[in-house]
Parts: sequence; structure tokens; C-alpha cells
Amino acid sequence: MRLVRCEFDRGTIILRDLPPGIAGDLPALAWDDRIAAHRAAPSDWPALREVLDAFGPLDAPAAAPPLGMTLRSPELRAHQRVALDTWMACGQRGIVVLPTGSGKTRIALAAIAALGLPALVLVPTRVLLAQWVASLSELGAGPIGQLGDSRSSIEPLTVATYESAWRHAASLGDRFGLIVVDEAHHVGGALRVETLESSMAPFRLGLTALTPGGRDPSRREALVGPVVFRLAVRDLAGSGLAPMRLVGVGLDMTPEERGRWMADISCYRAERARVALEAFGQPWSGLMATMARTESGRRALAARARAQRLSSLTAAKRLALAAILEHHRDDRTLVFTADNASAYAIARAHLVPALTCDVGPRERREFLAAFARGSIRTLVSARVLDEGVDVPEARVAVIVGASGSERQHVQRVGRILRPLPGKLGIVYDVFNLEAGEAFGAARRRRAVAP
Repeated sequence: MRLVRCEFDRGTIILRDLPPGIAGDLPALAWDDRIAAHRAAPSDWPALREVLDAFGPLDAPAAAPPLGMTLRSPELRAHQRVALDTWMACGQRGIVVLPTGSGKTRIALAAIAALGLPALVLVPTRVLLAQWVASLSELGAGPIGQLGDSRSSIEPLTVATYESAWRHAASLGDRFGLIVVDEAHHVGGALRVETLESSMAPFRLGLTALTPGGRDPSRREALVGPVVFRLAVRDLAGSGLAPMRLVGVGLDMTPEERGRWMADISCYRAERARVALEAFGQPWSGLMATMARTESGRRALAARARAQRLSSLTAAKRLALAAILEHHRDDRTLVFTADNASAYAIARAHLVPALTCDVGPRERREFLAAFARGSIRTLVSARVLDEGVDVPEARVAVIVGASGSERQHVQRVGRILRPLPGKLGIVYDVFNLEAGEAFGAARRRRAVAP
């Protein structure tokens, strides 16, 4: 019997000397004339090996070797333990969906300690990169590898940004036994599937606060696994999360604001309706692209942008925000806006830092550290604080501008729900009774209301 030979080669697996007729039983093989052998995606290796093992001995890459050290597993709360046990029972593959603040990172750290295999953690941002490096250091595993934020080192436990992992995929594929995908709803989007396809890691753990969507859920399930455990804010408020109070603040525009908003939004809607009739059946993105190609369409889009800017921070919202900040002047407060312009306007008015995409990593870390110490009590942001930033000291969230996305709202609310003794998280959702915001506010409250 000939020995089947398998090897990892720059992001693919090469299979040589396959038994006659077996190729049809193996998933997704491609013949490479240049080397007279078959190639396959490394992510298919567990399925390939299951079939090949039945045909005899293999000369194949072994699973990633054990770490050879005992890691300090973190203590888990009840819901975290159930989530970990469920993932383990599902073959160590799958996605855990838990609200922001409920301790998804601790579940992953416990999984890494339990498996005792080299692990690669994939994250979307540099802020999360630094947080994960610090968290993995607590396991006692020695130096932590880092790919991203001007560093390039690979260790048995490594953290990489999505982009850096994609660039280094050809050299990472056979080094790890476990891949942890943080913010797993990005699979197929910001996290390119090639990064996961090129890895032989048999075990995969996805973490997210949002129920994964996307156009190709079957591909996401093949590369990470299905959703194996899910709890919402309403399930954990007061137990796994801090108790929460929701306060809706509906406000009127001034007559002058209402007039300007109606003029601009009417201009936009009329042009959109005209273009929609001419390009019937186009998706919304195609409709916007069509409008952008004509002078009248560009005027309409500019009018829409003015209307959105106006409604995002009206005079009444400014007054309401000032009153809320005064009422909670002794509490750590996060203010969320719809855009950077609103964030900077609030920052200037109240002399508080604005965290936007324009703020560099060093200054951002300084702001967050000052917020944790209490020397800064209010931070304002458009999107930077939406995903992955750890601010457990925050007790109050004021949402003065939102996209209407329930997913975004869940992430924002979660920023103030990390449990601390005696903590009550308070969320103020400040919205216009006009401008279509009331409907969106009601939908957001239903997404998180306990």
C-alpha cells in the first residue's frame, strides 16, 4: 500500500500518491499539473483526514503540537461556563453570541486553556489587538505574538488584526490548533474568508454580540461553525450583566429646523422617487449610485446629508444632553453621536474629549486610561466606542444620534453593562419625534428591553 503524502504549502495543502479512485470521495480537490499532485484548502483538512484515515497510513502534518505548559484558566460565571461547555460539546467549533459586557473574552481564554493548543486570535481593530494581548498575558503563557499596529511576531499564542492575518495567511496556516474570531459577524466582510480557508486549525470559536447575518451563512458555518450559544441583553440584565434602566427622550424640532429639514428631505425624496421609476428593481445601493451620476441627483444627496446633519444634533438635543450631563456629573458617561461633526460640536460645548477615527492610538489610550481613573468623566464618540472598546467604569450612555441599526444599539448599550458591585446602567435614547427617528428609537428599545 502506497503512503499518502500530505504537506502544507503557502496557504494550500498538497496531496500526493492518493489511492486510485479516492479523489472523488474527497472534498474540493484541484489537480495541479505543475507538480502532478492535488491541492486543497487547509480549512478542509479535518474532513480530508477523516476520509484518508480509512484508506491507510498517512505522511501528513500533525495537529498543532501542545503548548507544553499549563495555562491559568479564568474563573467563569454561570452563563460563561454553559457557553463554553456547549461549544466544547459541539466539537469545539461554533459561534457564541452574547451581549457586550457579558465576558466573551473570558470564555475564549478558558477555551484556550482547556485545549492547550497554539491559538490565533483574529480582531478587527488595533484597540482590540492591544486588549487581547493584555488578556492573553494573564494566562501565563510567556510572550504573546502580535501581527498589526507596527509589530510582527508569531508565538504559540498570537493576536492579529484581520488585515495583518490576511497578509500573513500563507505562513500562519499550519501553526495553530485553535482560531478565535472576535466580532465574528465580520466573517466574509472585513474578515476575508481566505484567512480562515488557509488555516488547518481544526478548532474554531467565534465571538460576537450580534447575530451573524451576511449573504453566505453556509460559508461562515463551514469556516467557523454555526451559532451554538446565544443570549440577549434581556436575558442577562441584572445577572450576567449590570441591571439596566432605559429612558426614551422624544423631542421636537424648532419651527426653523423643521422648515429646513422638510425642504431638504422633500428634495431628496422627490429625486429618489423619480430615479426609482426609471431604474425599477435596483437595490438601494444601486439607486444611490445612479443618483450620484446626475447633477440633480447630487443636489438631492447633498440635501439628504444636510437633513441628516440637522436632525442628528438639534437645539432640543443639545439642551437635553446638557441637562443629562449635569444630572450625572459624578458618573462616568459615554455620549454616542451619528457623525464626527456632532461629536466634535459636543466636545467643544462641554470641554470633553472626542474619540473619533481622527484620534491616534496613543491619544485614544490616554483618554481611556483617564476615563478609567475618573479624571475624565465623559467621552463622546461617533463610532469608535461601538465595537470592542472595554470601558467597564461607564455607568451612563446618552445616544443623541443613531443609525437606526439594532446591532449598533446593542453594542452601544453593552458598553455600560459590564457588571460591577452596586452598578446600575442607565441608557438615555434622545431622539426627534419627527425626522423618522421615533420609529427607529422604538425598534432599538425592543432589541434590548429586559
